[in-house]
Amino acid sequence: MVVSAQLNQEPKKITKKFFSELNNLENITPALKKKKGFTNYQELMTYIEEKVQKYPELVSSNFIGESQKGKKIPILYIIKNSDDDIKKLRVWMQGGLHGNEPASTESLLYLIHLILENPAYKYLLDKIDLAILPMANIDGFLKNDRYAANGLDLNRDHTKIMAPETKASKRAFAKFDPHVALDFHEYRPFRKDFAQLSTFGISNPYDVMFLHTGNLNVPENIRQIIDTLFVANAKKSLDKLNLRHRHYIKSEKYKGEIHFSTGSNTARSSSNFYALNNGIATLFEIRGVGIGKTSFKRRINSGLAVGFSFLKTAYENSNFIFEQIDIANSQSNDIVLQHERSIYEDIIKAIDIESNELIDFTTTMHSSKDSYAISKIDRPLVYIIKKK
Repeated sequence: MVVSAQLNQEPKKITKKFFSELNNLENITPALKKKKGFTNYQELMTYIEEKVQKYPELVSSNFIGESQKGKKIPILYIIKNSDDDIKKLRVWMQGGLHGNEPASTESLLYLIHLILENPAYKYLLDKIDLAILPMANIDGFLKNDRYAANGLDLNRDHTKIMAPETKASKRAFAKFDPHVALDFHEYRPFRKDFAQLSTFGISNPYDVMFLHTGNLNVPENIRQIIDTLFVANAKKSLDKLNLRHRHYIKSEKYKGEIHFSTGSNTARSSSNFYALNNGIATLFEIRGVGIGKTSFKRRINSGLAVGFSFLKTAYENSNFIFEQIDIANSQSNDIVLQHERSIYEDIIKAIDIESNELIDFTTTMHSSKDSYAISKIDRPLVYIIKKK
């Protein structure tokens, strides 16, 4: 067996045993209507326009800006006008921030279809206003490349805000001012380091991994709500489909050894940046990068399960969420400058490449999810920003 080949595609024996297709979805989104390829720009625009024309009382669209290659970036709003004096939650969903993660975009396109076409979901709009940015990195998406046209990783640009796509999405995000934000991604199941593990390498078996904030400057109540309410409910939805899940992990080199890390603290990533706005924010990863269109409906089902779980949880807990965000906005805790990750022995699931069996793999875990502060300062009374 050639190990390098495992880094680029899914061996058929693994697909057959562990990732059988879920064929309950109709072929109604652009990529599902064709055997090869994913949703292109014209198909995306046509799909959105069809929804706007069919449901003008619910759906509107706009362009948040342009990509570096001049493609207008569409955003879709699904909002039900009501005479009732109901305070509604604003929920932001985005996909395609990395251009080689097609199920992130397709999950959102299918979610749009269901929430408009299926009466079982329309009640969600009674308490929720929804903004969907389905293809945030259009240039990268159209060439199946993780990065934007200038080589930037747009999910590492939330603080420097160097790319025009980032500036455009930030303006749209700030204008919509969401209470809940969900970022759809896919991850690569065959990492280069994995070839050195077990007898002949391993593959990541999780259909979905959750990367919610571990940043200690996010109010504790917000971090708890994300973890123990929203993500906990999403995991239950995945369980009903027999889809594997866990908190996000990745391999990393540590003093010459391969360890694993979990969680994230950096504000460069969406799950932390959005949560630092005192919002209920999560990034989640579907198993999909580098395996083409393998198990594509299974991957879309994964995205739909998480997406609708978040919407239902928001709907059922709307008053509680408003109260908790008010509490977070009134916090006056010290600001954490530096943190340390917790380090412990952990057991993760893995697919052993040689035996094609699911195994328990013991590793050293470095956890930003369970980090602790080592340096703090008093919270400033005001911030002064110099005019350029």
